Amino acid sequence: MAVQRRGAAKDQSEQLISQQDDNAPPREASGASGATAAAPPAFAAVQPRVAINIAVHSLLMLVLPLSLFFASYSGLLDPVYARTFGIPSSENKTTVGAVLAVLGVNAVIASFVVVAFNEPDPPLEAKED
Repeated sequence: MAVQRRGAAKDQSEQLISQQDDNAPPREASGASGATAAAPPAFAAVQPRVAINIAVHSLLMLVLPLSLFFASYSGLLDPVYARTFGIPSSENKTTVGAVLAVLGVNAVIASFVVVAFNEPDPPLEAKED
């Protein structure tokens, strides 16, 4: 019984490989110089808008939390604290800065998700049979 299962699995894997070969695009013949055809790119071309979106949000992911933390720790945000809930003590400035940094990271992630979902879909190419 086990031998039959192994044989069936081997037949299925051979069928899968032959199907993949049938679906593969035809290869170009090599020229007289013996050079082989260039391999197709592994990934589809990335739209410039997507690359800019990722770059901007990556930069914000680095800059915003660090800026918020050090602005809070050094006292640059004390006027804001004075108007809202009071200036934190020097022992609590680290904690308040860390909380602001975490909130900044969450804001960047949320803005990335919103922007990514609102991007228009790329045009679909018609398949030729």
